[in-house]
Formats: sequence, C-alpha cells, structure tokens
Amino acid sequence: MREYLERHLEPLSNRDDDQSSETWLHSFPESIRRELLPELKFDDSGTETVKLPGGGTLAFSYEPVPVDAIEEYRKIYGEISPSDLMEGYEHLASETMVVKLREKCRKLTSLSIQTSFGKSIQLAGLPVRHVLFSTDDTWIRSSYAERYTKDVLLYCPPTSILSLLILFHEIGHLECEKQLTKREVARRSRARGKYQGEIGVHPIFTGKARVEGFEEVSELVLREERDAWAVALSKLRHVMPAFDVRREDVLKSIHEITLSGYSDAIRKRMGREPSVYKMLDTLSTMLKGILDTRQKTTAEKLT
Repeated sequence: MREYLERHLEPLSNRDDDQSSETWLHSFPESIRRELLPELKFDDSGTETVKLPGGGTLAFSYEPVPVDAIEEYRKIYGEISPSDLMEGYEHLASETMVVKLREKCRKLTSLSIQTSFGKSIQLAGLPVRHVLFSTDDTWIRSSYAERYTKDVLLYCPPTSILSLLILFHEIGHLECEKQLTKREVARRSRARGKYQGEIGVHPIFTGKARVEGFEEVSELVLREERDAWAVALSKLRHVMPAFDVRREDVLKSIHEITLSGYSDAIRKRMGREPSVYKMLDTLSTMLKGILDTRQKTTAEKLT
C-alpha cells in the first residue's frame, strides 16, 4: 500500500454500508448535530439571528435561488441520464433538480459568526459563488461543492455546528482548488471519476497495474478530503468555543464519521482485490466447472 494511505487511512469502522441518512446524522455527537433554531420556518427570504450557547451570535440571510442559477443547473444536469446517476444522487436528474432548487432551496446571501470574545468569521470574501441550502434534510443526501459553478449545495440550513463544519469543508475544496494549476485540477477530477468507478468493483483476476492505479486515485481523493477539512478547521477553530462543543467531538465527527467513510470504502475495495492464490483457486474452479459440464454432456450423448 502507498505510504500516504498507510499513514492516513482511518481504522476500519463497524458502519453499515447501507445506513440511512438519519442513521448517519445520529452517529454524530449530540453537541455537533444540535439544532440552534429547531422551529425555524423559511419564508422566501429573510434574516435570522441566534444567540450561541458559548456567547456571541450566528446571523444569516437568505433569498430564493436565482433564476439564472436554476437554468444553469438545468443545462448542466440535463446532459445526464437519470439511469447514469449513482444511488443516492437521483436528485441530480435535471427536472428534479430544477423543481427542488425552486421549491426546497434558498440562496445564502450572508453569514457571520461573532463571538463574545472578539473572534468572528464571515462568508463574504470566500471563493464560493452561491451557497444553496436545502430547507429540510430530506432532499440532498450529502453536501458537495460544484466545481464548474463554484457553488456549494448544503444538505440542510446552516443552523448547527455540523452544517457549518460541512459548509466550510465544501468551501475548503474550492479554496484548495484555487492553489492548483488547471492541469492538476483536471488530473484530480479524473482521479475522482476513476475512484467512483472502481470503489464498488469486485475483481476476479489480480492485476498489479489496477491495484497501483486504484491506490493512486485513492490517495488523491483522500488528500482532497483531508485538505478540505484542514481548511474548514482553520477557519472555524477560533469561533468554535462559542458553540460550546468539545474539541474531541469535533475531531470524532471529522475522523471517525466523515473521513472513515472514505477509508472504509478504500480498505474494503482493496480487500476485494484477489491474491495470486485466490486467482488460481478461481481459475481452478472455473476449469473444473467447464470439465464437469463437458463430461456431463459426453455422458448424455453416450446414453
């Protein structure tokens, strides 16, 4: 295994591969997923301010998703066949996307965190065009940064430290990308595509080139995720005490829940790579099956 993966893969967890979004959410510590505005009902536009448990305020404003952005997503995802979408990403089908953006999403126009001890952070100035958030957590299964538009789609409102961590993690992807050349951006995009294509493969025959190729793209993907989390933490760590969360809970959320999802997938895929001995056993079984079939056919002809 490549040295980077040896050092940075999280230990294999006991997570169920098919866990629901609700189960995933409840795997986070309560202090991390605690809603600061649990009864909030969204209008078309508005401004909300909430006092933070550790002192200070979180304030944000929102408005409908711009029509031009909706049309842009219609064009982007109109080229994708619904049958080509992976499980859990069916919401990216063009017309579904358009309806949900119009009905279930809002654009975050501003966000600021001001602590009682003089630390603050704002959304303004960060390398993101639009932050589009779902007004409930039943539409988007997971948040992501849209690299073509420089937008972030957030699975829920920015009303918990968990949603803020994820928001700044996705912005971290865009910020890291700013430091890369166009060639490197394209390379990483191809790597993520290859990673997604390989992660569910169950190979029959061993192949050194395939193993090395998967390790290479896995390293790039894991680096991207870790780098984006590093950006998120660097931006939020000064205001984190205002949310009254323990450092251990934050690190558990990042390492044991989010990064471990990638690590589990990589370890399991590599564990499915057959050894030479397993390959020989497979070949032996296949040949035995062929011989048995031929012998049976010959016997039937003789009788």
